[in-house]
Amino acid sequence: MKKQNRIIAAPIVWAAIVFWLHVGRVPSAEHASWLPPHADKIVHFGMFFILGFLHARVWKSLKEWPTSTLFVITTSASLVYGATLEGLQSLLTYRGADILDWIADGFGSMAGTGLATTKGWDSWWRK
Repeated sequence: MKKQNRIIAAPIVWAAIVFWLHVGRVPSAEHASWLPPHADKIVHFGMFFILGFLHARVWKSLKEWPTSTLFVITTSASLVYGATLEGLQSLLTYRGADILDWIADGFGSMAGTGLATTKGWDSWWRK
């Protein structure tokens, strides 16, 4: 598989994994008694950090975008995706929606996008 195809496939595969973790019958971090309270927010941040990073790398590999435009596109798409997943969770009897999860999704996406768009990362990525 060409590098370009792998770069494009990575966020799609990761988004599918995130979808399965959100709506599947997977035990959530909030039900693990050994974890600190609200540890699931860290999980949400981490999942969307990776998603934001991968998504930004795809957009950046397709065209040279200004960092601010790339940040808005990637974060907006992640926020819509996170809101959709939380909406789906509200419809499930075995899961629940939480606005704080969505906020953690947004912060994770912003952090991942920020890392993906730094100048130092660009030089390492192209090697």
